[in-house]
Amino acid sequence: MRKNSKSIRLLTNALFGAAMIVVAPNAFANDTRQPIAFKNEEKLQDYIDLSQDQAVSIKLERKASSILIGNPMIADVIAHDSTHIFVTGRMVGTTNVIAVDEVGDVIVNRVVHVEPTQTASVNLFKNSERFSHTCRPECGPVVAPGDEELSFKKLVDQTQRKIQLAEQSKLAGKAN
Repeated sequence: MRKNSKSIRLLTNALFGAAMIVVAPNAFANDTRQPIAFKNEEKLQDYIDLSQDQAVSIKLERKASSILIGNPMIADVIAHDSTHIFVTGRMVGTTNVIAVDEVGDVIVNRVVHVEPTQTASVNLFKNSERFSHTCRPECGPVVAPGDEELSFKKLVDQTQRKIQLAEQSKLAGKAN
């Protein structure tokens, strides 16, 4: 089911992006709304800084009807309900998150900076190949873009299999 909702979310983002490109230049000619103006100090507060594979919760001032992430490869956004969203860092980069209400007024438009996880990480090098690990207190391999390809693939495959087994176990527990 998770795979299905992810596919739907990606398809929705792609269709929304395509719709934005197709809109005629005069489609919003009668729109009298003004863009939000920030003072320099206020603008700095509208940044979300998070680490890769970490999430942050945002409480919206009012109910949102649509939420969009600028680049879903960099971050993901999930609505818990109409006033609470979660933004998760996927890969290093910068994008933005926008939430609008039912009439199209912007509730939030924040820049999202995703940085590499820095805490307790160790990179091992064998010639020019990198192997990433996290240590707390013992070290173990982690999936990190740029790592040696075969090791990366094996770790991803093992992690996916572990998740599948956990999901099967969870479903079996509900059946009992």
